Amino acid sequence: MGCLMRSPNGQFAQYHTSADNLDFVTPAGLHASFCFIADLVMMIENDFLPRSLFPYGEPQLGRRGLYKAIGGGDEDAGGAKFDQMTLLWTLNLADGGHSLLDIAIRAGRPFAAVAAAADALTQAGLLAQRSD
Repeated sequence: MGCLMRSPNGQFAQYHTSADNLDFVTPAGLHASFCFIADLVMMIENDFLPRSLFPYGEPQLGRRGLYKAIGGGDEDAGGAKFDQMTLLWTLNLADGGHSLLDIAIRAGRPFAAVAAAADALTQAGLLAQRSD
């Protein structure tokens, strides 16, 4: 079980007293909390264990439209951006034992970028969700 809160017990004197009221709530604080929870839900709903369909060597990504042209911009998949290194990290760690979150943490990349890269790789027929 978990608990999400912006101000842990003891951080301000009014906590859990009759002086604790909505005057402490700010629009910026509500927005930051909403964005955090929305990101958390997105990660939970989109995380899976990817498995490479071509585990031996690197498949040709250029003919599948996954390598950008020299000097071109980042690839775009569903509005979320990812770069070539995120694509390669995702492909490299797609062994059916690492989740997208594991890959994002190991690669030091945003989860949304890893999920977008995994989606592009899935669309190209290079990844599948591990089935047990």
